[in-house]
Parts: sequence; structure tokens; C-alpha cells
Amino acid sequence: MIRYTDGFSILYTFIISTLVGTLLLWLLFNTKYTIQNKVLKYRSGPFFGQIKIDEIRELQLNAKTFVGFKPALACNGIIVKYNKWNEIYISPKEVERFVIELTKVNPKIITTSNKL
Repeated sequence: MIRYTDGFSILYTFIISTLVGTLLLWLLFNTKYTIQNKVLKYRSGPFFGQIKIDEIRELQLNAKTFVGFKPALACNGIIVKYNKWNEIYISPKEVERFVIELTKVNPKIITTSNKL
């Protein structure tokens, strides 16, 4: 069966596909976490922010499920709990080193693991 599609539909589909593809590539190649001046900075494509390390109360390692803000690429990462109710899911490449650097700044951080 041959279906007629007008040029506008093709152009519209091309534009949407290009925008979605660009966003996915931006997320893939621009997701990073840095520790500077007692602040954890995160960036994942157009999404970015910072958390004062002194406000971090718990790091939940080997987290696989999470509902909420997730500037991460991996499925197995860290849930950072800070302030009273705030949480964010991140997935640094070197988890152990990342945890060590955070606990150097704030030794009061509690580290838990979901590993069976």
C-alpha cells in the first residue's frame, strides 16, 4: 500500500527527530559531575545544578530504581540525599573515588549500599 504524505509532514518529522537526537547526544556527551569549593556540581545536557557538600546527609550506593531528577546515564548509580527531603540520582564513572572525595569534604555523610 502506498500512502501519500505531504512535504510538511516529512519536514515536521525530520525536525522533531533531529531535535530529539540532538538532545540525546547532548545528554550522552555532556554528563559530568565535579567537586569544587565544597560544592558538588552536576550537568547533564541542558540540566545542571549544584549541591553544597555540607548539606549531603546520605549516599545510597548501587541504587537501581529511582523516581525523580536523574542527570545520569547508567542504571546503577548513587542516590544523593541532601537537605531534609531532596534527592538526586547520579552515576559517576569511578563511584568509590567519588564517594571518598565527598566524604573528605563532609565526613558526616552516611554511606549505605543496596548490594545483596
